[in-house]
Parts: sequence; C-alpha cells; structure tokens
Amino acid sequence: MAARPQSSVIALDLMRGLAALAVLISHLRGDSFVEYSALPASQRGIAAAVIFAATRLGGGAVLVFFVLSGFLVGGQVLARLRDGRFHLYDYAIDRVTRIFIRLIPACLFAAVAAIVVFGHPPSVGQLLANMMGLNEIVTESLDTNPVLWSLTMKFGSTFWPACWPTSLQSA
Repeated sequence: MAARPQSSVIALDLMRGLAALAVLISHLRGDSFVEYSALPASQRGIAAAVIFAATRLGGGAVLVFFVLSGFLVGGQVLARLRDGRFHLYDYAIDRVTRIFIRLIPACLFAAVAAIVVFGHPPSVGQLLANMMGLNEIVTESLDTNPVLWSLTMKFGSTFWPACWPTSLQSA
C-alpha cells in the first residue's frame, strides 16, 4: 500500500482547522450576540442572515473535526500496525499527553474563573473528574466551561482506533 501524498494530509489538516475555526466562531457569536430573532426588524437584512447562518455551523463542525481526527489517528495506527511498529503503550502515552496537556489547564482555568467571577468553586470531585476526562460520564462539565464535553469525546474516541486493530491482531 503506497503512502498517502503529503498534500492530502495537508488538505485534511486544513479542513480540520476550518472546522475548529467554525466551532470557535459559533461559540463567539452565541456568547456575544443576541439570537437572530431578537434583532430589530431593521437589522434583519441579507448580510445579517448570512452571518448568523454561517455561525450556526458549530455542531456540525465538531462532528467533522472528530471524524477527520479519528481518520488521521486511525490511519496512523493501521500504518504502524501494518509495519509492525505499533505499540499500545507508546500510543497511549502519546494520545494521553496530547489531550491532558490541554484538558488539565482548561479545567484549572475554569475553576479559577468560577471562584473569581462567580464566587463559587466547583466541588473537588467534579474538578478532578473533569480533569480526567470523565465529565458527562460520572459528573457534569464545569459550569464555567461547558464545552469540555468535547474533550471527553476526544478522549474516548482517541482510544477506539487503537482498540480495534489491536483486538484484530490478537484474534
């Protein structure tokens, strides 16, 4: 099997980047602007409708991002498995590091924001569960960062690409 051309990986990374940008813009619009229906009639023109429609793509963009990420990670797993270079331990260390290096600081920042801005910290259990990627499984996501559910999904989906080839290899 021939290696994939570098340009196709760049194109997939570009699509992933655009999906992440769409999610960011969707969150910014949702947190910064009123709903389209709340606009005065004089401001509901074509331009506003296009902007509001384009910034509602966040949910679909999350799915695109995860599917592309899974494809890229799963492809790496299959290539390493085929070449006899796949080691579950190395894979786990790599993936856990990539996720937790973002997840733990995001949870700590959300906890500090809860204390400073709202005057009520999350419970230690909720904070620790969120920091381990178990929010929406054993507890709710932190109030000051409810989009942490997406990192939980990323965490869970990260290990499925490794489990299937490994189980097929041992069969």
